[in-house]
Parts: sequence; C-alpha cells; structure tokens
Amino acid sequence: MTTLTRQGTGARVMLGLLVCAVVLPSALMMTGCRRGGVRSRLVTIQRSKMVEISGPPVVRGRFTALDIENQNGSITIEASDRLTEAVIEWRIPRSDRAEIASFGIDTSDSADWIEAVHEAGPNRSILRVTTLNAPLPSGFHPRIDLVIKTPVCDGLLVRNSGGDVEINGIRGAITVENGFAGGKGGRVEVRAVEPLVEPVRLTSSVGPVYLVVPPGSRGTLDIQSPEGRAEFNTTFGRVTGVHPTRNHWTGVWNEGANRIELYAGQRDALMKVVERPRTHSVGPAFSFFD
Repeated sequence: MTTLTRQGTGARVMLGLLVCAVVLPSALMMTGCRRGGVRSRLVTIQRSKMVEISGPPVVRGRFTALDIENQNGSITIEASDRLTEAVIEWRIPRSDRAEIASFGIDTSDSADWIEAVHEAGPNRSILRVTTLNAPLPSGFHPRIDLVIKTPVCDGLLVRNSGGDVEINGIRGAITVENGFAGGKGGRVEVRAVEPLVEPVRLTSSVGPVYLVVPPGSRGTLDIQSPEGRAEFNTTFGRVTGVHPTRNHWTGVWNEGANRIELYAGQRDALMKVVERPRTHSVGPAFSFFD
C-alpha cells in the first residue's frame, strides 16, 4: 500500500488494468461462447435467460438421458461433474426479437418459448427440452439458441435445425440429427468424456460433422460425406476391415459391434481419437471447462 501511495494514480491505474487483463478473460472462457471479441461475448451473457425445469433438479447419482428438440436455432450441451445440477439458458437473437415484436408477441417469458421437463424415476431419468418457436403467420421462423449445462449426460437424443450442435462431456448412446424435418442442419461436434461402446449416429444435412472420442472406444464405423472428406484418425487400438475412399470410410475398430455412423451432407465428416477429448476441439468452439 505504501508503494502505491508514493507512485500515485498512475500506478493504481496500471494495477487495475493488470487485474482486468488477468481476470476478465478467465471469466469469459467460462461462458462457453465461441472465440471472438470481448464485446460479443458480454452481449451473449447479458441476453441469455434461464429456463425453469419442471420436476426435481437434475443431479449426479442417477442415470440421466437428455432428449432435446429445437425447431430452429443452435444447441450447446456441456456435461461436467463440476456442476451440482442442470441449468438451461436460452436466447432469441436481436434481429428475430424485432420481427417477433412487430406481431405484438412477448419474447421475455421462457414459458412461451421453451418447455423443460425432468421425468425422474428411482434410478433413471430423462430431461426433455423442447422449443416452442413455431413459424409466425408471416412464415418467419424465430430462432432460439439453447445452452444446457448438466452434471450428467448418460445418453442423448438431439433433433435440431437452423444452426450448430456442440456437445461436450457425454457418455452412452448418442443420436444427433441436425436438419430434421427437412430443415437445414449446420455443424455438429461431439466430444465424449468416456470410451464409446454404445451406438452413435451423428447426421447433418449440410455439416460438417465431427466426433472426438478417447482411447478404449470401439465400434463398427460408417463415415460418409458425399461432397467432403470422410476420415477416421487414430493411433490407438486395432482397425480391421477398412474400406476407405475420399467420401466414404468404413471399418471395424477394436472389434466393436456397436454402430458408429457419421453423415455430413455437404462438408467433412471426421472422427478422431485423442487422450483428452474434452479439451480437444476440431472446430472453432471451446469448452466451458477447458
């Protein structure tokens, strides 16, 4: 304190800037936003709203699967045992809010836009999240971006259109359909926290589609991309029955009978094996917990 007093205001300003430089980026990384400017990340934080989950809290200690449907928008799911219970955040982009307001429709009440129900049994449960963003009378289809943070995700069914799907920390059987019901599907990236030994099916009408898994996983692989690359990249385990082409890769990894299917309609479909999938992103996004 004596040193600061002698050096005066200039030193205090420099100290304040140093604190901001250290603390602010760390806080922003915890938001799970894409890489970009500070302003864009802060705007995303301020405009996100919480969704009330009907039923008991989603907590650790019970097998819990997720069933998510979003008619138009994006979905981000982060599973980590650092969390104590599940939370759901949602956001309607500014441009969409303006269009909705022109019809006299309120965008502030999550009950009008999101339904979240936790169906809890004694040992197993399902968290169902459904967006209610049907097209307006003009034909305009509002977009909803969902962020779901959960302490557990033991299996997953996702149907989405109009944006990206990013999933981190999952285990168990996985089905992701991006571009369902004839909609346009964007990027799909799934990172598994434990070895995958159950069926996986990831599809996007456009793509790309990425799957990142740890060693010890296994499966019968079918990776397709009619207009992009189809690849399986690993230095772990044993791969047999391989039939690779640029657009279609098939083979059996670690003698697994569970099907692992990736399909990207126009862009790349890639599966990678790394030791720490949670912190390995194929695309531009990064984890809440990196």
